[in-house]
Amino acid sequence: MMNLSELTWTSKDEDLFSLLSAAKDPVPGTPSPLGVVALIGPTQCGKSRLVTHWAQEIEKCKVVYWNPQTDSPEDIGGFPHREKGVIRWTQPSIIPPEVMEMKGGWVLFIDELDKAQEDVLSCALTLLSERRIRDRTITPTAIVCAMNPPKRTMREELLARLIFVPYPPKDYNYFERKDLESVAGLLGDIVTTSDPVLPKLPTTPGGAHRLKAWMESTTEFWSSEYCRRSVTEGTFSQQHAATVLGRLDEQGSLPAIQWAKESDASELSSGLIDVLHATHQKLPKDRMVDEKGEMVPSTPDVVLEILHLRANADETGEIGAMLDAYYNTPKAIAATERGAVASQVADGKAAMKRKWTEVREELGDTDDKTEAEVSSHA
Repeated sequence: MMNLSELTWTSKDEDLFSLLSAAKDPVPGTPSPLGVVALIGPTQCGKSRLVTHWAQEIEKCKVVYWNPQTDSPEDIGGFPHREKGVIRWTQPSIIPPEVMEMKGGWVLFIDELDKAQEDVLSCALTLLSERRIRDRTITPTAIVCAMNPPKRTMREELLARLIFVPYPPKDYNYFERKDLESVAGLLGDIVTTSDPVLPKLPTTPGGAHRLKAWMESTTEFWSSEYCRRSVTEGTFSQQHAATVLGRLDEQGSLPAIQWAKESDASELSSGLIDVLHATHQKLPKDRMVDEKGEMVPSTPDVVLEILHLRANADETGEIGAMLDAYYNTPKAIAATERGAVASQVADGKAAMKRKWTEVREELGDTDDKTEAEVSSHA
């Protein structure tokens, strides 16, 4: 058997590892509000190996494998027996006794979920949504599922509990992996990736709760386009997913703190008014994880503090010049104060643009970049 620690992966795999880690249960035994990730793809495409690598090498967890297609409901819920006049159930055979007592440190991997019998799926519903088997709570670090593209209609109750993520993703190139380089010349034009296939998903109120949880509790949702697309397309119907993604794109992709840390002077000058105005609105996405692992909301003061620190370290002086332009433009300042209306924001942006153009000319840089796209708040 191949040593998992010696496998290499593509950047698209790394995105999926981040998604799986973000969807872990917050506390063993407490279901993640983000949902259970279900990889969907053809046989032998690497779903099981990828999940095993993630669990063992990244999360340092033991993996418990369950293939429900050959099991009966009793394998999940146990067999009934009478104990002092009370009906009890035996230990579920799908989970080893020594693992049943572990609080975290293990991942339950449910493979071939699409092939399970209907009565087995019924038993699995509480396992997926409540981490409960009859009257016993199980405490894994996470539950992950995998399946082939289903050939039958899946129950709506099951669809609502899963985030369907295609694997491999669209345009995946297996031969970007270094462990497959030796056969790339032989198979690179033969082994291709088919287009991802997702089951027909309904749009339910539960999707609103899931989307809210992703937007407010994990930075991966905003920092990774792959994560946003996977969560949205794996939650809502195809038509509604496209609409939601369009609206998310209109909001932008970077929290204000990250934007302030990463944008150059031209991007800062053209986007500062929008960003400072938006942080007053306390948008759900406007937060990041700090060094202590805590979610920190963006505020105008935090954004400006970051920019002042960058200005002090900027040898070109451009960021400092941008801040001077802002502080010397009354309409720009007025546009970023609490309660500023749309017309004030528009006037402030126009005034800031004119001021920054003057400053760039004084600096001897006539290349006008003030129309640069800003990947922050609209």
